[in-house]
Amino acid sequence: MIEIYRKLMNLIKLVKIPAHDIVYLETLLRRYGYSDIELVVENRYSLVDRILKKKIIKYKRKFPCGTHEKKCEKNLKIILSSDEAAEYDKYLTTQDVISILSAKEKTDSELPEIFNTMENIYQKIILVGHNEYADYLAEYFEKNPNIYFEHREIQKFKLVDDAYYTEDAKPEESIYIFADFYRERSLYNYDGKKLQTLYVCKIYREELKTTDYLNDMNEYIIPRLVENGIGVLKVYIPDEKKLVHYRKIRRKQIYWKIVRKINENYFWKKREHNTNTEYLKEEKQNLVNDNTKGYSIVYGNGQYINFTNGFRETVGNSIGINNSIYFFGPCFIRGIEVEDKNTIPSLLKKKIGQCYNVYNYGSEFHTCNYIMRTLDYKQGDIVVIFSSEKRENEVKENKKVKYLDLTETYNKIGDLQKHVYDMLEHFDFTVEKQIVDDVYELLEKNGFLRISNSLANKTISFGPEHKRIPDIVFCKDKNFIKWISELKEEYLFAGKVGAIVMNCNPFTNGHRYLIETVAKKVEHLFIFVVQEDKSIFPYKDRMMLVKEGTSDLINVHVVPSGNYMISSMTLPGYFQKEQLSDTVLDASTDLLLFLQIAKELNISVRFAGEEPLDPFTRQYNENMEKFLPKYGVEFEVIKRKEENGAVISASRVRRALKDGKYDEIKKLVPDTTYEYLVKRYKKTMGVES
Repeated sequence: MIEIYRKLMNLIKLVKIPAHDIVYLETLLRRYGYSDIELVVENRYSLVDRILKKKIIKYKRKFPCGTHEKKCEKNLKIILSSDEAAEYDKYLTTQDVISILSAKEKTDSELPEIFNTMENIYQKIILVGHNEYADYLAEYFEKNPNIYFEHREIQKFKLVDDAYYTEDAKPEESIYIFADFYRERSLYNYDGKKLQTLYVCKIYREELKTTDYLNDMNEYIIPRLVENGIGVLKVYIPDEKKLVHYRKIRRKQIYWKIVRKINENYFWKKREHNTNTEYLKEEKQNLVNDNTKGYSIVYGNGQYINFTNGFRETVGNSIGINNSIYFFGPCFIRGIEVEDKNTIPSLLKKKIGQCYNVYNYGSEFHTCNYIMRTLDYKQGDIVVIFSSEKRENEVKENKKVKYLDLTETYNKIGDLQKHVYDMLEHFDFTVEKQIVDDVYELLEKNGFLRISNSLANKTISFGPEHKRIPDIVFCKDKNFIKWISELKEEYLFAGKVGAIVMNCNPFTNGHRYLIETVAKKVEHLFIFVVQEDKSIFPYKDRMMLVKEGTSDLINVHVVPSGNYMISSMTLPGYFQKEQLSDTVLDASTDLLLFLQIAKELNISVRFAGEEPLDPFTRQYNENMEKFLPKYGVEFEVIKRKEENGAVISASRVRRALKDGKYDEIKKLVPDTTYEYLVKRYKKTMGVES
């Protein structure tokens, strides 16, 4: 394995540090034992540097060169500056250096997963810079046949007025990745259109702070959506100086900011008390934030706060609705501080009824363009974007887009200062409800909610038509890597390889028919038996029954699913599907893990039985039909076997077992399963369902 982060350390020749970051140097020195430190102060006569002079002298005395117990040959030139803007071609802040150096301690992955995100949401990737890291990254992208890839030298870009220029005729599908630690500059084509960039130095910060998200949304994403029959509502943050009670609000904001700065825990405790949400504290503490894809997603489920595939659940969505409303925005859209039912998307769903499903893709302002590019949209859908812009700063407005300025919304609340906190985007339920009312009114007024569902016949998406399956190199789960490696050692086959994932609760003639039919279509067939023990029949018994019932099929390989296919981790609703029959299912997390497994085991096609009875399983099949082919894996549905005019199902067997109808059971299951059921259950004459 190439130690990428160790290579990164060798790239750091010069580090630009704003003077106020000096406090982090202690952490840097203690952790990594730099022994040759050179301190240089720019703008010596500036007021800020004179104020900091004592701190710098103290720092020198505390950490004289060459006195660390841990000897190290690493040298670092540190430039302290009162100016945050770097004047050097290569720079990082101190905290960035710490993040880079500590990253190698946290993961064995060679590349951050954001690169897989980029190649799946942009059709054209131009990599800029040459060093070991860039060359390794180029080698990775060159293996992707789905995108246009080019590796360029920085010298091929024209530098004019502190901005780069290059030729690019189709910028809407391009991303330029600067793989050396170049100072961030804007990039334009020769027509003056701003291009999308990603600077590697940003990736290793705790949060990816991109400055190009507004440009991507305004210039490329929104025009593409409105041109294809998708309604777009853009919501501007309020301009505090135009608020009616600006001075009162400002005083209250200052109070909350001081409270938060002095004691962060007390700030949240007081805010929870004001909003009567203390009962959510434990669930909030159990949430896990993940930025590895290049944008923030959250995992965690409880009584009041629930996330599916990293995004907040909306209460009230149901199957059978063709069109959707998608919300994009920061933390107040995600709504961590309230229950599922009280998020802005859930409140709007309650208001509009069953004409649309509403989805919450709240995350962070600065990466919502990446999230927008990952989704598929239908004609007739609606996109609601909460932008970090103020309306007066909008350069030009798209006539096909509708706009809502939250300044007007906030001014409808008479005692607003009682309902906002340290910033205007942090508010209570009163403001939240007013926002929902105004969004609904604007959607209704402009006819968005009357769009016919008959329009939902065309899909609009971004990036290449065929996506690249995330490489195992991106995986952070060492247990998963070990599990898949062990499978590869025993079961790696050439030729056409297929797969079925089955619960077999218990194994029936229907399962046998499906396996026997599919085994004739492929050279090798994996049967992944759901390993989680949440079914009526224990996993070890189900596994035994499948092996015994297929022992004569020489190209069939029965293996456990681990925790990575149809499990509480990947598809939690599966084991409560009777209660969730009307709930909209998004199985992308489960299927993305399957795709990684398929890639490692050369599986090119997945099969499933037709599902006329169970709405949850039918939705799962529909998810596979939509999701898997995008990543190059086929999906095929096999018609179910019938007995006496009704399909054979495990639930039918369980009902007959409960009623003690062993003559009926004998017609529905293989002999091996029948013998098992008679031996285990006939004496008790039934089983609880």
